[in-house]
Amino acid sequence: MTNEITVTPNSLHTNMLFIETPENYDALQPYLAQKGIVLPKAPNKHGLIRLVTHFDISTEGVDAVVNEIKSFYASGNKIVS
Repeated sequence: MTNEITVTPNSLHTNMLFIETPENYDALQPYLAQKGIVLPKAPNKHGLIRLVTHFDISTEGVDAVVNEIKSFYASGNKIVS
């Protein structure tokens, strides 16, 4: 795993985003929950996390989630061996 999130856009317009499971997911999930951002308890069988936005979520709201994830990793959170 890397310290980055990979996004694979396609030609479909949807409110769902699938991301590869980032490093240290067990720590990322509660970190974001403290900020009101809910992630699934675990990735699916393919190692993907499905994020779904509501119709009233703005681009700024999505950017805020991305920035919180970046902040989490910028603070030195890595895989714990």
